[in-house]
Amino acid sequence: MSQNTIIEELDVLDSSASSFYYGRQSLISDNLGNYHLFYISHSTSDFLLIKRMTADNGNTWEQPDTISVFTPSSSSYRFLALAPSVTMDENGNFHILYEYRGLPLYHTSYPDYPPSHINYVYWAIDHWVTEVDVINDDEIQIGQNNPSTVSYLMDNQIVNYQGNQYYAGHDYAWWATKYNIVYSDNSLGEWLPGSPLYTFDLGNYDIRILNASSIVKNNDSLFAVWYQSHDCRVEMKSFGGGDWSETSVIYDDYYIPETAVNPYHMSVGSFSNGTDTRITMFRKPENDFNELLILSKSVNMPWITDTLMLDNTYGFVSPSLLGDTTFLFLVNSGGENRSYLMKYLPGYGDISKSQLITSEIEDVFLNLVTPDKSMNPLAYTVFDEPSGTYYLKIGRLGNALGIEEPSVKNENRVILSQNYPNPVTNTTSIAYQLSSGSKVRLSVYNSFGNLVTILVDEFKAPGNHSVNLNTTDFANGIYFYQIRVNDFSLTKKMVVMP
Repeated sequence: MSQNTIIEELDVLDSSASSFYYGRQSLISDNLGNYHLFYISHSTSDFLLIKRMTADNGNTWEQPDTISVFTPSSSSYRFLALAPSVTMDENGNFHILYEYRGLPLYHTSYPDYPPSHINYVYWAIDHWVTEVDVINDDEIQIGQNNPSTVSYLMDNQIVNYQGNQYYAGHDYAWWATKYNIVYSDNSLGEWLPGSPLYTFDLGNYDIRILNASSIVKNNDSLFAVWYQSHDCRVEMKSFGGGDWSETSVIYDDYYIPETAVNPYHMSVGSFSNGTDTRITMFRKPENDFNELLILSKSVNMPWITDTLMLDNTYGFVSPSLLGDTTFLFLVNSGGENRSYLMKYLPGYGDISKSQLITSEIEDVFLNLVTPDKSMNPLAYTVFDEPSGTYYLKIGRLGNALGIEEPSVKNENRVILSQNYPNPVTNTTSIAYQLSSGSKVRLSVYNSFGNLVTILVDEFKAPGNHSVNLNTTDFANGIYFYQIRVNDFSLTKKMVVMP
């Protein structure tokens, strides 16, 4: 474990001033290098307030200004607003989507219980405009004959692509028979009604199957990505020529399908600077199994998916990118209420880990948001248990670049690929790449850490190598294969099944 990573506090918002639990936020930089933090608050009379704080190059933050006020039409129950998602167009104008829905959740006794709705906020010449109910999924459920008392559009995301705004999210209802990845855009001058980009028919499964949807712009390409947990695979559609492609599979990994008796703990984060994209999907299909999928996409390169086995469950995972290095914010571990900053390089794996602490106290973080183009500044939510108060804070990483790295040079780089096919029925191939000649040991272990077989144990020349593994005599289950080159090692997982 390396040294702690200090977060220097720049500004603090006290939730007692607005009686609101601070949830997810959006932090974005404009063309002049200034930063804008968008978040949702409640007034005392249950108005929904979209607020913005701005900063000169991320240093001196102004007081928040209200850019949108919305009063729900029903007064019989409170409303909750979620996830303001923000994008900026070529002219420097902001476009915001946010979801609102009723409380208490999942309650069927109200005859006017609403479906989920999404409002749209944008800057028009000299003032902010709010358009109400631009997207909702009520018509989708009706069109599918998909009975449900309530359905939600979750985790909405908006991006600017070729001068228009595009949206993707997933809807679900506990009593629905189909779950959808929902898509919309305003390319015709107004937001289209939400329509299914992908539908999963539950059949006999009473569980949410579609998780962790993301929509990202990567140079001149647009991608919608989601996790389909019944078949344990990451799926994608790309946009081009005015239409979406057929569904393709980025990552296919059988482990334990999500069912009503085996619900997943899922957490997702995404980052894209326009040319490089990272999407993280943390899943916990059973006790003592904490897996983080890392999806990477660079311009003119295919999607690459890698996995990290973590030592704990994390309530929130957020990726960022600086140079060639991916930074992973692992927030609020389940066992110890601690948060970490992990440094990761494709081909190296987990190369360092540092506990996140503030400059004042060791806060319990609830979430953390980085800007769209850099590591600093960042916004994070903490909870002060003695006072029962939530705080939204703005800070700056003090020593993120100083996290210790192993003494591994680029010219000695080792890359270990995912075995194919996976899962394995009889035989599989494991490929690896060496940038210099080295002594290589490639071993296979079972889920208890016991050595099963050694595939390679000799000097290998630089270049691409592969070895076949016959699993006919293996028991079904999870196995790990590890490559060790000098003092450096990488480990990946594979599944053996009938």
